[in-house]
Amino acid sequence: LVAWGLNNMRVSRYTDVNNIPLWEKSTVPYDPVVEVSDDGLLIAATQGTDFYLLDNLNGSVKYQMTMPDTLYATQISISRDNTFLVFLADAVGNGNTSIAFALNLTGGSPVVAWTLEVPKNEITNWAGVNIAASGNKVVINGRNHIYVLNSSDGAVIWHRFVDNTEAPAVISGDGNIIVTADNSGFIQTRNFNSSTNQYELLWQYRVPAGAFTNWASSVDISADGSTIVAGTLIFYSSGYDGSIIAFDTYGNGIPKWIYTGAGDLVDDIALSDDGKVVAAVTWGDLNHVKPDLFVFDVQTGDLAYEVVTPGSFFTVDISHDGHRVFAGGKAVHAREFGSGGLAYL
Repeated sequence: LVAWGLNNMRVSRYTDVNNIPLWEKSTVPYDPVVEVSDDGLLIAATQGTDFYLLDNLNGSVKYQMTMPDTLYATQISISRDNTFLVFLADAVGNGNTSIAFALNLTGGSPVVAWTLEVPKNEITNWAGVNIAASGNKVVINGRNHIYVLNSSDGAVIWHRFVDNTEAPAVISGDGNIIVTADNSGFIQTRNFNSSTNQYELLWQYRVPAGAFTNWASSVDISADGSTIVAGTLIFYSSGYDGSIIAFDTYGNGIPKWIYTGAGDLVDDIALSDDGKVVAAVTWGDLNHVKPDLFVFDVQTGDLAYEVVTPGSFFTVDISHDGHRVFAGGKAVHAREFGSGGLAYL
């Protein structure tokens, strides 16, 4: 499933046979956001003030929720058992309240199970949502705040300030570990204490500062909770670079390995369930000599596969078993003007 933005905005559904779309749904004039369930049968998409569930076979609208023009639908996460999903809506225009909507999918037609409403000034804007593989907890974060919710009723289990992040927070499969990455360069790992109902700091690692404060730009945790991998954006007095850093979750924040020279911002990270395979995508160097997609053996840090493109990758996903990687981005470098998009399976 691919969300094409900026020009000819649309949702395209593919098979693994070739790059000819099975169907496409226009979302003009809005850039869509998409998500697909593990079994491929549940397809969710946003289109500005509208949220859709689309038919897997033909792309027709099976369910639609239209929000007021003070809300703009953004990120989506679907539970692994397909019983519920959560999507986020940013406050825009005159709106001052951002909302997370949870939909119960077990009945004949989806129903809103719960919502989380927060003042826009508390989060600035939503950064992401992730549902634990077990389905028991949901982590949602904005630029300046993070929330962990009980998935059944939306009750806030824990929340706190986050220092200027643009990366979605991630959560282990059992819901006990959460990790954030922020623009001050901190990767913070927290462990749930059932006695205090708090996510207590397990460790933090700061990307070393150079000429400027470097960012921790992306992060993921394996479903089994064993492995964390983060990406960075390194600022030089002229130009940019990026690195990819792997950690054992209970390794006290000491990197297992660091891959340097990724070229530019490392925009997204995806780990297999067992933490043995990681895919990372970057904007790449301006000369397009270095890879935009990296696939590593996490245990050794060996680069197992790479793709060099004439563009930049923005997003990546990996199958639970680590056998397949799907990445998408722009057909020219992210820091250059130009049209077109790229998707690689």
